[in-house]
Amino acid sequence: MNKRIVAVIIVSIVIIASFLIYNIHDNKNVKGITVYADNGTFNFKSSVNRIVSLSPAFTATLYGIGALNDVVGISTCTFYPEPVKNITVVGSYDSINTEEILNLSAQVIIGCSMPASLISKVDSLGIKYLEYVPCNINEIENMTLQLGILTGNERNASIIVKWMNSAIDSFSNISDLEKTCIFYYLDSDPVYTAGNNTFMNQIFNIIDLKNVAAFHNGYFPISMEYILNDSSNIRYIIMSPYVNYTNLKTKAFEATYAFKHNNIIYTNSSLNNLLEEPDFRIIYGAYNLLTEMNRTRAFMVKIPEFPFNLKYSPD
Repeated sequence: MNKRIVAVIIVSIVIIASFLIYNIHDNKNVKGITVYADNGTFNFKSSVNRIVSLSPAFTATLYGIGALNDVVGISTCTFYPEPVKNITVVGSYDSINTEEILNLSAQVIIGCSMPASLISKVDSLGIKYLEYVPCNINEIENMTLQLGILTGNERNASIIVKWMNSAIDSFSNISDLEKTCIFYYLDSDPVYTAGNNTFMNQIFNIIDLKNVAAFHNGYFPISMEYILNDSSNIRYIIMSPYVNYTNLKTKAFEATYAFKHNNIIYTNSSLNNLLEEPDFRIIYGAYNLLTEMNRTRAFMVKIPEFPFNLKYSPD
C-alpha cells in the first residue's frame, strides 16, 4: 500500500514539474524580447540561436558574450576567434549569398551599412536584418548590450560593458599629463584621417593624445597645407597598414617634428584590427597603441582583467 502511495506521489510530482516547465517556456515565448538597432526596433518570440554576422566586430562581440555557437554564417575578413574558420562564409557587408543563408536557416542577419538593394533582398527572404554602425564607445557598448538581449546573454553583455567603463577609468592616471599632439594617417591619395566624432578620436582622447584633425567631424581628406602649417606641433604620426613610409615623402610631412625625429608609429594588422573594429577589444587597442608610443605612460595604466576566461585572448 505504501509503495503504491509513493508511486502516485512521484508520478504527480513529474506531471506538475512538466506542467511548470512547459508554462515557464511558453510564457517566455509569449513575452518575447525587444532588440534595438540603428535601423529600427525588432521583436522576437525568444532569443535567437542562428545568426549571420556580417562584421568581424559583431562576431567578436558574440564570442565575448558567449554566443559564438549561435553564429552560423560570417563575413569575409573575419579571423577572430580562431574557431570562425569552421563557420560558413556567406559574403560581406555589400555582397551576400542569399541561397547559402537560406540553407543555414538563419533567423537574423547583423550587418553594418548594407546597401538598400541587399536589405530588400534579405527582407524578401523573411529574415530580419539588424544594422549597427557604432561611431563611439557608448554606441559600441549599446551594441554589445543589444546582442546580449538578442542571444539571451544579457548578463554577460552587461558585465563586459561594466568592464569597458572600468578599463577606460584606468587611463585617468595619465589624464593630468601634457597632451601629445598626433596625426593619424589612415589612407593616401588623398590623405585621409580621423576627425572628431569617430571612435578613433575617442581612443586618442582616452590615452591623452591631441588629434590635430579633431577640428573636422568624421573621416575626411585633409589638405597638405594644413599639415604643413601645423608641422611643428605634430609630435607623432600614427600610420595605418594602408600607408607606408614612402607616403610620408612629401614637403608637408617631412616638415613635421614627428618625421624629423622619427616618431612614426606603424600599426600592424593585429593592432589595427583592435583599433578599427568597433567592439570591446578596442580597449586593448588603446592600451597597445599607448605602449607603442610611450611605455612609461603605459606602465601607469592598469587595465582590469577581462571578466571571462576566453580560450582565445581578446588582446
